[in-house]
Amino acid sequence: MLEPWTTEPKKEMSFNERYSLMLSDRQNCPISTSDTAVGCIQKYIKLRGFEKDIKNLSFTTGVSISTFSKMKTGKYKPDLRTLVALEIGLNIDYERSMLILQKGGFSLNDTKEHVLFKFLLENHGKMTKKEVDALLKAEGFGLLAGATRDKSNKSKKKISH
Repeated sequence: MLEPWTTEPKKEMSFNERYSLMLSDRQNCPISTSDTAVGCIQKYIKLRGFEKDIKNLSFTTGVSISTFSKMKTGKYKPDLRTLVALEIGLNIDYERSMLILQKGGFSLNDTKEHVLFKFLLENHGKMTKKEVDALLKAEGFGLLAGATRDKSNKSKKKISH
């Protein structure tokens, strides 16, 4: 028997409920040949319901809120580590992750760091961000995305070349 239509509004899911559902959800969005890497990431942000919850996505991925703002302009080109952090944080499957990396102009090779990235992209649903960060640190690599999380630029020193 079909369920009757309801006029009651859907209960807004908490971040933890949405994130838990997302980790069990392998739903993919269509990626067209004309999409950029940032365009693909923005589609997943929308698909996963993070458009209005960038603060929590920022905390989950380590990608700064200002980076998400830059992505909206369409002129931002993320680096490899940021893309990998976003793909893991948005629970994008391995094949789609590799396609998005290609669209960003990246390919993973057989260096220790890239092999580790491949491992993380294949197994991210089984690891917490804390575990990912610990693994990277244990192997001598920095975090996937910036650890500053939008701290004031006043403390940054200018580097001359």
